[in-house]
Amino acid sequence: MYQLIDVIVGALLAFFFIRSIHRFAPERERLVYAVGLVFAALVYVGFTLVNKRSDRLGLEAIGVLVFAMIAAVGFISSAVLGLGWISHAAWDYSFGTEAEYVPFWYPAFCIGFDIFLGAYILLFLTRRTKEI
Repeated sequence: MYQLIDVIVGALLAFFFIRSIHRFAPERERLVYAVGLVFAALVYVGFTLVNKRSDRLGLEAIGVLVFAMIAAVGFISSAVLGLGWISHAAWDYSFGTEAEYVPFWYPAFCIGFDIFLGAYILLFLTRRTKEI
């Protein structure tokens, strides 16, 4: 039950994040979502550093590099960016749920955020933005 609440809270935060971008920076929407994807991966690096888990730093750094590459391509293609956010949810599920250095609520929260934002990008942003 707690995980379901965490997923819902993550999705709600994604909704308000999208609304905020529409209000304050609509012309930079894709850029903000691309940078946000890199930031989402960096959070896990932060967890390893705060909890002194240098043994996991390499794995999390690889995640940052992979999601940075996806974000770079996603800046050009909204479809890639949306799929990148959804794939970050898979990262959360695969690595975050078993990592004792990650707060117990964070993976489910992040999965809700990532899937909601990724679905929004795939369903709406790809229709509105002209691909470069």
